[in-house]
Parts: sequence; structure tokens; C-alpha cells
Amino acid sequence: MVRLGGKRDEILKVAEEVFAEKNFKGATMREIAEKVNIKKPALYYHFRNKEDLYNSMIIEIYEQLQDRVLDPVKRGKSLDEKIRLLISHLVDFWAQHPAFPRIIAQEVISGSDLVYSELEPKFWMPMYQEILVEIEKEGSKEPEVNYVDPRMLVINIFGMTIFYFFAGPVFTAISGEDSFSSENIEKLKEEVTSVVFNGMRKPGSRKRR
Repeated sequence: MVRLGGKRDEILKVAEEVFAEKNFKGATMREIAEKVNIKKPALYYHFRNKEDLYNSMIIEIYEQLQDRVLDPVKRGKSLDEKIRLLISHLVDFWAQHPAFPRIIAQEVISGSDLVYSELEPKFWMPMYQEILVEIEKEGSKEPEVNYVDPRMLVINIFGMTIFYFFAGPVFTAISGEDSFSSENIEKLKEEVTSVVFNGMRKPGSRKRR
């Protein structure tokens, strides 16, 4: 379980916002230090250099993703419950880290190994295995359940939720509402859940509640 605290926690939070806005090349240690309200040399007490700060930020957020999303989903008792937990906890996680989706996009575009060395083995693959086991069990008990690809199911839920936060400022400008308000965050959970379960049911089958 990841537990952060104190100045290091503050530095990582600010770094997340600066790296999302400026990307790795554009961000500077000086700017991060100024936003944390410390002298630049003080950053080097916690991190060796900008690359160490950047990598530490990404790895620790991925570990939080595992702790706050994957672990609760593992405790779900059925496919329905696991999917609902996945959507709910994933949306709550992005709401706590609204800038991080832009960093993930930058990492994917740049071809960084961090996405594949951290996100894939620590989150995608374990989540895929959790959903796969439940689909196999549920499919044998409930004929109306489509045989969906668990890997694609996990990635699509990940994509639907992360894109909302990636494009949140645009949605706010279009709608005139705060996309990240608690009311809209709850609506997001409801809409994604509805889309997922409608897609898993065969036409004319009993509606899931």
C-alpha cells in the first residue's frame, strides 16, 4: 500500500500538474520548486534529478491505482459487482488525479517503457485475469451474458473513464458546467455503467439492476 506524506507528497502532486501541462521536456525543476514554495536545491533532497522525480511520480500513481482500484475489485463477489467497482473506483481515482490522464497520453505517444513496465503488468493484466475468471463463471450460469473479451472490456472501461478527464476542460467549455463537479462525476459513473452492461446483454435479455 502506497502511503505518501509531507513535503515529498506535495512535490509529487505539484509535479503531476506541471508535467501534465508542460510535458517532461518543457517542465523545469525550478518551476516545480516555486509552486511548492521551496528552493530548487531542496528538491534534490527527495529526488536525484528531473527524470527521477518524473519516474517516481508515475510509478507511485500506478501503485495507488493498484491499491485503490485493483484491490477493491478483487473483493467483488460477482462479475456485476467487479465491473461496478471497477468503474466507480476508477472514476474516483481519476477525479483525485485529473491531470494524470494527460501524462499517460504523453507517455503512450512518446513510446515510453513506463506504460508497459508499470501500467500493463501492475494493473491491466491483473484486472484482465479478475474479469476473465468472472466472465467464464457467469457465462455458464447466465446465458444472456455475451462472451465479451475481458481484455477489451477492461481497456474500454479504462478508456471511457480516462478520456472524460483528459478532455474535461473541453467538456466544461462546451457545456458551461464544471465537468469535475461531484454531480457530474456521479453521472459519469452511471453512464459508463449503463453503456457497459447494455453492451454485455444480448438483445431482449433481462435488464441488469
